[in-house]
Amino acid sequence: MKGTERWLPLYEAKMIHHFDDYSDRPAGSESTALPDVPVECLQDPTYPILSSYWGPAEEVESRLKDKWPLGWRDTCRSTDARTVIASLIPRVGVGNKYPLILPSNGDPALTLCLAANLTAFVYDYATRQKMGGTTLNYFIFKQLPVPPPEHYRENTPWEPGTPLRDWVASRVLELVYTAEDLRGLAESAGYEGHPSGGTKREDPTSAASSTPPSSTSTASPKKTPPTS
Repeated sequence: MKGTERWLPLYEAKMIHHFDDYSDRPAGSESTALPDVPVECLQDPTYPILSSYWGPAEEVESRLKDKWPLGWRDTCRSTDARTVIASLIPRVGVGNKYPLILPSNGDPALTLCLAANLTAFVYDYATRQKMGGTTLNYFIFKQLPVPPPEHYRENTPWEPGTPLRDWVASRVLELVYTAEDLRGLAESAGYEGHPSGGTKREDPTSAASSTPPSSTSTASPKKTPPTS
């Protein structure tokens, strides 16, 4: 709060990684380097993000409206392990180095599916072939291959009767919903439980690949609590 005005954190691109918005700066630090967050903090769903910059909540909310921000780091170097580092984040402000996608389809489950696309190895490989410098700008992003929303209405071949949309969205939600600041996203996608509270520093791609296909509701994502 600033007087009667409410302000929200402004996230810098370096604060974000795959399924992770917890790479924060300790209070009072003047360093531009971001420390690792202790595991006990990662396991606390109420742990607050401490940002160096803030913006008026009214301004942020007027631009986001009812959408959840999905973005990517626009700086990517040949020495980085991954070219595309993208994630859903809370409803906060962002700097210009973290461009946003605000899907207009109105379906949070499809936004979760898009987040899965942007973190896939094959998507990363295709992106690396397009890069001629270190800036992953909008005009490059618009050329990259992403399955259309209609693709996710089809049933999964390995779990007949379960739409791909539900199968993917439930697993992405399990990875990304580990803190209270994303409760609104979970509820809008049909999940009413608590954050998973897992350690976000575990490799999310390993977590996703090791999750066995399970029976999920054809209504959007799981109604049972996600497991860490």
